[in-house]
Amino acid sequence: MIRTPARTGAAGFAAVVAIAAALLAASEARAGADAAEALARAHFPEGVPFEAARAIDAAGAARLLWLLEDPAESERHAQIVELLGMSGDTRAYAAIDRFADSLPRGPVDHATFRKQVAVRIALGYLARSDDRALATLIAEVTADGPGRNGRATGANGERAAGGLLRAALSGLGLSGRRQAAEVLSRLASGLRDTAAPGHDPELARHLSSALALHRRVAGREEGGRP
Repeated sequence: MIRTPARTGAAGFAAVVAIAAALLAASEARAGADAAEALARAHFPEGVPFEAARAIDAAGAARLLWLLEDPAESERHAQIVELLGMSGDTRAYAAIDRFADSLPRGPVDHATFRKQVAVRIALGYLARSDDRALATLIAEVTADGPGRNGRATGANGERAAGGLLRAALSGLGLSGRRQAAEVLSRLASGLRDTAAPGHDPELARHLSSALALHRRVAGREEGGRP
């Protein structure tokens, strides 16, 4: 069929609109990715700002996933992991789990220990929307699973393992989830007897802090730091 000028003009206009929309979408995606990378490279003395991290879009999360796989970005990996957890992106759990598995076992340096702690904090933020992250943290602090303490102890042995346990407890506090509160309360009740053999006052204090953090998060005081 021979097209009339009107038909050709309408089709051409539609094509121009489609191209403009595609270019705009590409520009927005690039902006989101660049913004996420800027957060990954920034220095935050008081911790990553939750609201900024929560605003990371799909393109930004994809850029962070790419950076997490890049060995050249190793010194930023702890912050990248936390950003992914805060973002709540559905791809974050698998990436964080892979990253945790890639960390060396046994005695490690401070930088690696920092990454191990970041994994637990990131899982806490992610657990607000991802049941897998919540289950991983609960398994770590209870006898219900292998957790990660056994394969990720720092250079100071038991002291480092205790630091990872406290990070996991803080992660549960950050989740704001009902199941997390139940686990924290149960653990805290088991430490109330100060005369019991092996009583750990430092752990008892940290459990109390984790429960207080949980109450703040559950009460919508989001982004609280452990």
